[in-house]
Parts: sequence; C-alpha cells; structure tokens
Amino acid sequence: MELDGSLSWLALALTPGLASRLSARLLREFGSPDEVFRASPPQLKACSLPAETAQAVVKKEAFKIRPFFCTFAATCNF
Repeated sequence: MELDGSLSWLALALTPGLASRLSARLLREFGSPDEVFRASPPQLKACSLPAETAQAVVKKEAFKIRPFFCTFAATCNF
C-alpha cells in the first residue's frame, strides 16, 4: 500500500461519527477511502449515514489535522 493510500485509510478511521460498521458500508459502496471522500452528499445519504457524519465526510473533517499527516508524507495533495 502506498503512503498516500494509507493516509486516506487513516482519515477514514479518524472521521467523526464513522464507526467500523459505517466505514465498512461506505467501503462496500465506494470501493476505497479515496472514493468515499469524493462522494457527494446525496450518495452518502443513500448509504444511510447520519447527517452529521455525512457532513464530516463531505467537509473532510479528518483531513483538518493535515499538518500531522504531512509530517509522515513526502507529498500532500489533499
């Protein structure tokens, strides 16, 4: 797994409101964490995500700790 791909997995795990079952549901639907973060609000709503959790995904709340991520990545292109 590439480092950039690992960051997406970490961001998915750190997204507020996403427990393991919701994360698994999103991964089944979208295929990868990158695609989860590219999903539109209507697509997330179709996965029965609570509104607050869907907003956290759309706003990429977990990526707000970007300086932390960047210390471990050679390039940051979020």
